[in-house]
Amino acid sequence: MAANGQPNNSHAVSSDYGADAADLARQLETVTQDLRQKSERLSELSESAHRFVEDVAHDFRTPLTVIQEFASIMADGIGGDVNEKHREFLDLISCATRDLAELVDNSLIAASCVPARCGSIEGPMVWTRSSILAGPG
Repeated sequence: MAANGQPNNSHAVSSDYGADAADLARQLETVTQDLRQKSERLSELSESAHRFVEDVAHDFRTPLTVIQEFASIMADGIGGDVNEKHREFLDLISCATRDLAELVDNSLIAASCVPARCGSIEGPMVWTRSSILAGPG
């Protein structure tokens, strides 16, 4: 009993606060674990999307580069005589493949600029005129 004759409830109030704090701590731990799991899943999905974009970009870039180089080889007359109409068609091929290659590169750059990956683009497989003329092997 308190000095004023009233019952002393400080112990009951104190243990109620302790129970509430423990309950809040458990809830906080549960929410923290859930958030951590979701963050890890988001990172996995982001990495998967990044790899997909890189693969698609590579799959487009390689044939585009081959088309560009063969159009250039043909325009130089290495495969035979090129008349004005042929040259016009070859110029169209070169312009279109250049535009598409730029679109692929820009898409790859945009997709790779997430905070953890910005600037981590790996270089493409490079096809050059000499490697094409040399043939396989």
